[in-house]
Amino acid sequence: MSMHEHSSFFLQIIAKPDAYSAIRTITHSQPLLVFWVTPEGEVLDARDAHHDNPPHGDRSVLAHRTHKGHLRGRAAFIGNRLYIVIYGDGPGKRWSKRQHKQIIQALPALYKALAAQGITSVTVEQAVIIDEWGREMV
Repeated sequence: MSMHEHSSFFLQIIAKPDAYSAIRTITHSQPLLVFWVTPEGEVLDARDAHHDNPPHGDRSVLAHRTHKGHLRGRAAFIGNRLYIVIYGDGPGKRWSKRQHKQIIQALPALYKALAAQGITSVTVEQAVIIDEWGREMV
């Protein structure tokens, strides 16, 4: 059961078989923030692309299956609600306890980075954190 009230547009998206593609299209075409989260929970601004701006310039992170413990994500409005999307390894995989902890550690820094983009604190605090398949993470 969902803990958050979703935008009607988001609910339409996740009802379709191509929810992953729709979420990806929105977060890649209209991102408010593109970021990496280090294993310690630090948020690194990836500017406009993860591929062009790997953590600390380490391009080997891009080829590593689990990005050497770094999580990558994007924030965007889907409908009238702010969504923070954390990208994973596939549709059947669930997040590990370590990854959940990493996201929770990173939330204050993520909120601060979004506020720096001019997003109101109320909007940021009501953001929904999902994976790329539309499943709530936090």
